[in-house]
Formats: sequence, structure tokens, C-alpha cells
Amino acid sequence: MRALTLNTYYDTGYSDPESLLRAYWTMTEWCAALKRAGTESVAVVQRFSADGRIALDGVDYHFVRDMLPSRPRWGMRFTRTIASVRALDPDVVHVHGIPAVLPALRSALAADTALLWQHHGGPLPPAVLHPLYRRALGRLDAALFASRAQGEEWRRLGLLPAAVRIIDVPESSTRLAPTDQDEARRILGVDGEPLLLWIGRLDGNKDPVTVLRGFAAARSALPRARLCMLYTEAPLEHAVRAECASLGLGDAVRLVGPVPHEEIARWLSAADLFVLGSHREGCGFALIEALACGAWPVVTGIAPFAALTGGGAIGHLWQPGDDAGCARALREAAGTRGSRERVRAHFAETLSFDRIGTRARDAFEDAWLTRRRATRAETRG
Repeated sequence: MRALTLNTYYDTGYSDPESLLRAYWTMTEWCAALKRAGTESVAVVQRFSADGRIALDGVDYHFVRDMLPSRPRWGMRFTRTIASVRALDPDVVHVHGIPAVLPALRSALAADTALLWQHHGGPLPPAVLHPLYRRALGRLDAALFASRAQGEEWRRLGLLPAAVRIIDVPESSTRLAPTDQDEARRILGVDGEPLLLWIGRLDGNKDPVTVLRGFAAARSALPRARLCMLYTEAPLEHAVRAECASLGLGDAVRLVGPVPHEEIARWLSAADLFVLGSHREGCGFALIEALACGAWPVVTGIAPFAALTGGGAIGHLWQPGDDAGCARALREAAGTRGSRERVRAHFAETLSFDRIGTRARDAFEDAWLTRRRATRAETRG
């Protein structure tokens, strides 16, 4: 099976293919894992500001300059990019980005080439764009989501026809690994029994205020608990500080702010619990990193989080916006959480790059074989 990934968006902040690949390491790791899983060949066609070709970890990267804006839009003609895909004669094409390219791509590909699209989270498309999405997504053999529940939401809106399969394969994983917890706490100067860690924006979707209220309510049973909050964008920082003051959290909450990504593993290794109040997520990358480092999740039971935690088998789930449910989950997790080794084993078995590579290979191969059988049946008919 010859697999090809098509990326229709690129970041204009990178001037050469090498720097873009270094920044897009989650993609390169994902594709390398697909190759390691036994896929005959793996190629990537990447729209970019310059032409180029790079071989990395058994994957061929083809950079295509098509003179179009870096961010794809409906109505754009991807003529040169599609020609590059077709020239590589793939069995399976896996598309990232808005599905504007799909109708023309389907028409250009061989009849027995399977076409898949990767969902990357974000809100559902506005109603005015539904006809465009229906037309584009109707050309697919399968759509990949972080969880089946996310895909079924698109199905209920009529955006995915019944003939398009929904496949749950995480869009990424992480290279983070845990360090010694005591040493991590010493270096960072943190403590807590338990120590909670938040990693995420301080905004309405992540809902830090609900988490703070839940944490405050849980402290009667957990007086030595501490919460550290790591974040970059923070439109609600003033509200968070005001909430901490009104709840009397004082030294129990530490607003750390941004930290370099290379320090995230140390913070997650220091923590006992990882907490987030998200109402919506695409994949849940911060949660994946927490699982990789052995922190026990106490997160909302939204579809991607439920999928990542095995339906709550690893972690404690609560409903978005429910501070009482958050408090209850924190109290229960403090007393009954599983070991760090159990969390790490769950990550390795379900969410590591190698496991995702195997899942993606199986999904691609199944879509391709199904497409090929259908094409042959039509030819005989």
C-alpha cells in the first residue's frame, strides 16, 4: 500500500522546508510511525512557499509552490498541488485542512484510490458553509476523528453521508517521557498533596473559573493540595486572579504562565493530577502529554477526552461547567487514582506514535481494499 498525506496549509513563518519540518515534528513522527508499521511507502505533499524534496525517516516529503495563499479557502484551485499528488500514484490519500480540495482531488485520482480526511477539532462549520462541506465530504471513503462521537456529531448534521466511514485515530502523540517526581518537584520548587497541574489557555472554553471553584470546594478534604497553572493566551487572567482572591485560595494556586515546551515533561512529572475544564477540544494534546508522563487525568468527559482516557478507565471525568462535579472528581482521584505506571502503560498501548501508526495503517489499508473491491465490482457490472 502506497500512502500519501496532503497538507493544504502551511505556516508562512518558516522560510525553508527544513525549518518547517522541524516545527511540524508531530506530523513527521506520525508519518514515520506509519512507515514503521509496515506501510510499503509513505509520502507527504506539502503546500509551501518554495519547491523542494526531503527524505526523512523513510518518508518522502514533496514541497509544492502553487502561488496560492498559505491558508486554503473555498474556491481556490489547487491545480499544481493535485498534479503532484496524482504523479505519485498513491493507493490512499490522507488530507489535512479544510476539505475544499476534495472534489477536484477525487476527480483527479485513480478510481481505486481511497480518499480520507482528518478532522483537527475546532467548532462545527457555520450553517452557511454546510452545502460546501456536504459536497466535499461526500467524496470521501472515510473521515478520521479523535473519537467516533465527534464524527457522529458531523453525521447528525448531514455533513457526512452514511457511506463515509468514521474512524477514530488520534491526530498526534508526543515524544515526552517522565522524569523522577521528587527530583522534578525539587527543581521546580513545588509541592502539594496532591499537586494539580493545569496546561491550557485561560479562556471560556477551557473554563479555568469552574476548575478553581471545584478546587476550592475540594480543599476541605484536601487541605494540602496545590494547583499550578501553565498557560500562554490568557483572556481570562484577570477573572482568574479575582476568583482566586474571592475563594481565598491564596498560596494554594500558583499562576505560572508560559514555560518552554522542553520543561513541560518536568512539570507533568512533578504533578499527581492533571486537570482541565474544556467544553470542546479537537484532539486534546495537553492530555496526551499528561498521560505520557504518568499524571492522572481529572478532566471533563467530552468526546475526545473520554476516548483518550479509555472512557474514564484512566482518570476521573466530570461534566463541563459543573464545579461540584469537578470537586467530587478531585476528591475521588486524590484517594483512588491509579499508579503512574498504569497511566504510562495506557499511553504506550493506545496513544504512542507506534500504536497510532499501526492504527492508521490498518485504517488506510481497510479503506483502500474496500475502495478497490467496489471499483472492481462496478467495472464488472
